[in-house]
Amino acid sequence: MLALRNSDSRQIILGSMFLQSFYVQYSQFGFNGVLVTLMKNENALAATYLGDAVLATGEDPFSISPFMMTAAVENDGLPTFSATMTGIDAESPYFYIDFSSSKTVVWAINCVQDGIEFYKPGLCSDAPTFTSNAFNGENLTSYFGNFYNETFNGYDVSGVRYMTNICFGDSTSNSSCIDQYVYSGVNIAADEWLLNEDGAYGIVGLSPTSTLWNSFIDPVTR
Repeated sequence: MLALRNSDSRQIILGSMFLQSFYVQYSQFGFNGVLVTLMKNENALAATYLGDAVLATGEDPFSISPFMMTAAVENDGLPTFSATMTGIDAESPYFYIDFSSSKTVVWAINCVQDGIEFYKPGLCSDAPTFTSNAFNGENLTSYFGNFYNETFNGYDVSGVRYMTNICFGDSTSNSSCIDQYVYSGVNIAADEWLLNEDGAYGIVGLSPTSTLWNSFIDPVTR
C-alpha cells in the first residue's frame, strides 16, 4: 500500500509481468486529479487475483543470507581476509579482495617468477613477489585446463584452472561457502601491484559478475 507520508512510498514501478496480468485505466478529472482503475487482463497469469482478501504472511523473497568476512593481516593499510579453500592445507590462509574482478587467483605450491625487473628467476615465495605458495590442485578437477598471461590486478599469471570450494568466515556455515573455479598461478611474469610486498595466498575476485557474489543473490543458492 502506498502511504503519502512516506517519501519512499509515493511511487511504484510496475514491471512487464504486472502489466501482463492487469489492465490499468487512467481517468483524469478536475485540475490535476487522476483516477487509476485496475482490472484483470484477459491474458493474465493463472494465479492472478484482484481483491481485498487478507493473506497469511509468507517467506520474505528479499531475505539475504549473511556473508561474513574476517579480517586477517594488514599490509600498509591494505587489508586481507581469512578464507579456507580445498587445495590449501595452511593453518590460516589469507587473501586480498578485488571488487573489480570476477576471477580468483591462488598461488600454486610450484609457483615461480620469471625474473622480474633486476631479480633473478626463482620461487614466487621469494623476492620480489613474496607470495604464499600453498595451493595444490593434484586431487581437484581441472576446469578448462591451462591459462596464459591472465591479469590479476598488476600480476601477469599463467597456470591451471581448477574447481574448488571456498569458505569465508565460519566454514561450518553453508551460507559462507561456494564451489567455484580458481586460477592456480604457476608462473608470474610481472608484478606491478605488490612488488616486494606480501603477496598473500592469492586474490579473491568479488565483482558483481563473480561466481561468489552471484551465489549469494541467487534465490536458489543463497
